Amino acid sequence: MNKKLLTIMVIAVAFALVSSANASFNFGVKSLSYSTESYFSIVEINETYMPPQIAFHLGATAGAQAVIFGGVEIAKFSYESNEENIYDSKEKYSLFILSPFFGGKYYFSPMSSGHVSLYFSGTIFKSFASASYESEYTYVYKTYNSVSDDRNEEYLKELNSPFGFIPAFGAEYFFSDNFSLGGETGAKFAFSKADYEKDNYKEELKGSYIDHYIAITLNFFVD
Repeated sequence: MNKKLLTIMVIAVAFALVSSANASFNFGVKSLSYSTESYFSIVEINETYMPPQIAFHLGATAGAQAVIFGGVEIAKFSYESNEENIYDSKEKYSLFILSPFFGGKYYFSPMSSGHVSLYFSGTIFKSFASASYESEYTYVYKTYNSVSDDRNEEYLKELNSPFGFIPAFGAEYFFSDNFSLGGETGAKFAFSKADYEKDNYKEELKGSYIDHYIAITLNFFVD
């Protein structure tokens, strides 16, 4: 299912880029800041620092008021917990996530130099995560190290490899016909499932979440 979706996204972007001889090519960079903490669900963290994420896209204009694009969003997170009781425990989780996406953007007024254009965009995506987990326990004067836990790592990887869609609104100011600076706000609707195993316990967990975000965008257009 993941490979099929990724293949469809790549083909759609390639078709958009070559389908129109009059199209302008579009390249953009987006810095996203999310408002909620949906990652690391295995440890039920209430507050997690999520650094801004970055996304790159390549697309083509479709007329004077639309852009079709595809790209990838990159995210990296890490979290450490420390607990002091009869024993001391330390745990460290980390994630690296690539999220290919495909979508379109419609401007409510023509893109033109010296003007602001409001727009609506819709995007579909599929994330692919890699995860690591390390722990250290100290009881009395003896320390027990666990370099990694394959079950926790696999669970984190599956849980943080969702698919979903993103509706968004934004505005861009066109300094010229070839460059614009914009701001955007939207919501990421994501769906995932994972198998959680511990000792003799096994359960398939399904989850969904909504992440709101704000973003700054840089867009370049080449005829």
